[in-house]
Amino acid sequence: MIFKNAVRFTLFFIIATFLTINQGCATQRSSNQVKSDLEITQDIRQAIIANQTLSLYAHNVKIISNNGIVKLRGPVTSAEERAVVVSIASHATGTIKILDQMSVASK
Repeated sequence: MIFKNAVRFTLFFIIATFLTINQGCATQRSSNQVKSDLEITQDIRQAIIANQTLSLYAHNVKIISNNGIVKLRGPVTSAEERAVVVSIASHATGTIKILDQMSVASK
């Protein structure tokens, strides 16, 4: 029962984050959070690779950072996986906005 509730909460959080990001909401950079685009990309890539629940598709998503705007491109295996990748990217320090251009691969 506790596990089911934890899964529901996690999915709710991921979906809420995904919807917020896709509506164009962006976080402001404060002076102590400014990072280079290379560092942002590295942080996101490391977090995605560290998540062993993600597929090889998700591990190979293309990450492009430009002035804190992060573009995610490539296929993933499911909408849930897509939301997880977006959530990981949105929590990286220095990220201002996420442009989700990923697609769900057909089986």
